[in-house]
Amino acid sequence: MDRITLKIWIISANESLTDELKKCRAVKGVTYDFHTAASAWEIGHIEGTFDNLIITDQLNQLMPFFNQKGTSLIYIGTSTELCKLTRVPPNNLIEIWDPESPVIFRSSRLYHAAVDLVTHYHQWLYRHYLMAAIDSMQDPVWFKDREGLYWLTNQKFEDTVRKTRSQIHGKDYNFVWDIPEGAGNEAAKRSMDADMDVMKQKETIMTDETLETPSGVIRYIASRSPLYDRAGMVMGTLGIAKEIHENEE
Repeated sequence: MDRITLKIWIISANESLTDELKKCRAVKGVTYDFHTAASAWEIGHIEGTFDNLIITDQLNQLMPFFNQKGTSLIYIGTSTELCKLTRVPPNNLIEIWDPESPVIFRSSRLYHAAVDLVTHYHQWLYRHYLMAAIDSMQDPVWFKDREGLYWLTNQKFEDTVRKTRSQIHGKDYNFVWDIPEGAGNEAAKRSMDADMDVMKQKETIMTDETLETPSGVIRYIASRSPLYDRAGMVMGTLGIAKEIHENEE
């Protein structure tokens, strides 16, 4: 993966601040690109996905960047000063640094802020890769938790059940497949039993299933695999359904 360049804009009359921040320890895979400016006007409008950080001890220079996409803010001041300016802090303000703290400590704070920014960027990037991969598939794909609730689906799955991703998220089998509350359904029971078998046996299981969908009755081969958390414990299942047509039997 290419290195990430983090552009750091410093708006301050304190020259020692800029010199000290430039001593910030490097984050693996990240290049720091420091810039100084006398005002927000010199920087202008910034666009980007991740790579801009504004650091200033001048509150009035912070305002033009409030809630601006691709930009994170660090204010050297007090929360009391900030509250005088706005009742609701901007969603891109990531830290407030004590102006009385020794300047030398700020390079350490900048390092940890950079680590957090890179971590969040990688989370976004890997999710983007995952969604691009599963949405390109022509078979329904779904992720469930241990309780059988859907947490992530691909576009083909959403087209099949005629629901959006947000409508599906956190819902159970009956809701997603429009099964009336309290109604018995063999397909729902088989699906739940298959999920339990996968999590218990900790291996991929293939099942031949028939299902009533808003588009009609379909037959498919479902592949279910266990998902694991950081501790190696089973946290849910991944499913992929391959529709079977008559000429494929």
